[in-house]
Amino acid sequence: MDKNEQKIAINKVSNWIDSNSNELIDFCKKYVSINSVTGNEFQVQNWIKSKLEEYGFDKVDFFALDSDNKRPNVVGIINGKENCEDLNNIIINGHTDTVPVNEIELKKWQSDPWQPVTRDGNIYGRGVTDMKGGISAAIYAARSLIENNIKLNGNLFLETVVGEELGEHKLGTTATVERGYKSNFAIVAEPTNCEIHTICPGAITWELFVPGKVVHNSQKNKVTYPQRYSIADGERVGVDAFKKAMKILNAWEDLEHEWNFRWKNPIMGGGGVTYSGMPKADIEGTGIFGITPAIIESGDYIIAVPGFARIRGGLYHPHWVKGENVIKEMQEVINAVAKYDDWLKENPPTLKVEYYWGPSEISKDHKGVKVLHNSLENILKEEPIYSGFTGATDSTWLYQKNIPTVVFGPGSLSYNAHGPNEFLPIDQLILASKVYASTIIKWCNKK
Repeated sequence: MDKNEQKIAINKVSNWIDSNSNELIDFCKKYVSINSVTGNEFQVQNWIKSKLEEYGFDKVDFFALDSDNKRPNVVGIINGKENCEDLNNIIINGHTDTVPVNEIELKKWQSDPWQPVTRDGNIYGRGVTDMKGGISAAIYAARSLIENNIKLNGNLFLETVVGEELGEHKLGTTATVERGYKSNFAIVAEPTNCEIHTICPGAITWELFVPGKVVHNSQKNKVTYPQRYSIADGERVGVDAFKKAMKILNAWEDLEHEWNFRWKNPIMGGGGVTYSGMPKADIEGTGIFGITPAIIESGDYIIAVPGFARIRGGLYHPHWVKGENVIKEMQEVINAVAKYDDWLKENPPTLKVEYYWGPSEISKDHKGVKVLHNSLENILKEEPIYSGFTGATDSTWLYQKNIPTVVFGPGSLSYNAHGPNEFLPIDQLILASKVYASTIIKWCNKK
């Protein structure tokens, strides 16, 4: 397919997507309506399988690696004309699982999170921006090729995988690669606000445990304030582990501040640039490398000074810094705090890593990224924004399998992903679908 033929094909699929945009919106809403909280993906994946078969994919692979065979991945395949393992193939990948909606959060929703609605040009519902919108756009991009009889030289592998939200990549994305689905370019359809994200940070979940000394809470005065010489006070009576933990958290906040002055990159956390490096504001913003305490457990009895504090949380670090060095620096802060705290000096807190999710990156000069750039620029009619994704994505596991991967999709994590009233702009859903279709045509027919 020469460039003129590609241009004709791209016009056809773009027009088809415009003409079928209401169907795309309805597909996305139906997709969102099927509850697929991590671990409960079977029903939605079975529905995806049936739709890909209905739409005429050449093959639909439906397979699970969990012990109960209830968490299947789906790979829809459009075969290319050329029999080649890697050359000209493309993967578009997305996770089908979502985070849950707890009772406290549910009260803050303006509508049922599992009954999506359209309002003010947006679709609202759990998982619509993270990331069923991106998958819907990709499926309709592939469907536009089939409906218009557009032939590819290379293969298209469209993947909807399980377990991403809890880092279960061995059941999901890694399993697809090990099953044989490989390419020399991949797009993860996570929400980037239709910006081109060439870098993803490393992510670490951690646990901090701080020991204390339990005593009845009526003795807090003796724990907290000096008493007469003859009366026991301070750690001889008790130690408030939560207050000790706060010393560390406050020091970590200062460390986070230093990190964001120290770790500078034009794309990752730089605020957005064009391909040439000129500033162009992204949606991610700056100051993105943070330590976030999330789950706090302090003591085990309500009428007592807490005898321990256990805090679990997460952090993000840049791709050029090793995760082990980040944890080492956090530990050094703990040690520094303990130097001037008699209790912590003798009863040191412990910091451990629960899970490590490595970073990923691809050069903006990679041929696949240039094809994506060209497709986006032609449709958007303005120069694309380059930035770095601020969360963890399955691009990591593709990257670790030597598959060059970029992140691009409709929506944004800032559109209330993981929170109440999650939404996706409809215009981005349609734009992304056109960009995916154009990129597939150009890449899979590129020599």
